[in-house]
Amino acid sequence: MSSETDQLLYVLTAKREISWSAYKTVIDEIFRTSPTFRLDVASLRGRILRLFDAFGFCDLTFKEGAGRVFVCPATLVRLPLQSCSALLVGARGPTTFKDLSDAAIGKTEVSIHLDKTDESAFLPSRITFDALNLEALARFSSSLKIPFESEPVCWKLSQFSADIESYESTLQWNDGPDLNWKKWHFDPEYVEFREKAEPALPLRLVRYLHPIKNTPRYRLWKNSSYSEVDLDWGRYIVLRESGFNVLYYDPRQHRFAVPRSASLPRLLQRALGLSSGLMPLTYRLREGIGSRKTWDLFQLVPPQVAETVSRKVGQSLSTFSLN
Repeated sequence: MSSETDQLLYVLTAKREISWSAYKTVIDEIFRTSPTFRLDVASLRGRILRLFDAFGFCDLTFKEGAGRVFVCPATLVRLPLQSCSALLVGARGPTTFKDLSDAAIGKTEVSIHLDKTDESAFLPSRITFDALNLEALARFSSSLKIPFESEPVCWKLSQFSADIESYESTLQWNDGPDLNWKKWHFDPEYVEFREKAEPALPLRLVRYLHPIKNTPRYRLWKNSSYSEVDLDWGRYIVLRESGFNVLYYDPRQHRFAVPRSASLPRLLQRALGLSSGLMPLTYRLREGIGSRKTWDLFQLVPPQVAETVSRKVGQSLSTFSLN
């Protein structure tokens, strides 16, 4: 039986593209009986969409609240730490796994696997392929007419994503008064937005709530000048300037820890997701400051990817070990 997140992917595949408002309607209907989802609907709508984006199932755009969600084309991407293995990402229908399994009958050099995800993961089932060599994977994907990325996409994404300096160079600074809207200040120590952050910082990230549209807007303030800013990059700019390093890596288990309240910029987060296609584990500290109590542990992330991702956002990568 398909999970709710499988069903969501089927709908996105059928529609190809939907608006943010339509996405909310679809997801509310699909998850209407999920106790976990009903506890925090507004937050989980966004988290599920970010997970779908990080694991290569969809792309999204948001401009002044007019969001669009696009399903990604079906693609096989090579997994870096698992020999000749590949992960299916992108569009998928209810019969996809059966169709792929039927196509693999009699092909002893390729095997296909379906792993159901835990309902709390909010990710579709994981479909992977194992083969004797890369040539066998390439032949099989060609027979399916599904593109195959023989070089791990996680490496490409981490290398070709913008870095924090190049993003900063695109900011356009203006002088002007503060908005008279409800607002919250990003506190780099707590890694969360708070109504009042102290002490006042020379570089400040502020979230405003539009009084009519009820949509957020983010501004980065440098003394009396401001620039409109992407939320993900803005957080890491403030974290870097404040001297807080919040990214951790376990080199033994190849797990990369990201605070749930400070998602990485999208291409870098996708580099982590497509390192394995495995759901991020949830890690909670018994004691911690603010939102730094809850972390997403991305699995099977190669050391080179971990180092590159952290450098791209201006962070010094710290190591940790979990029993």
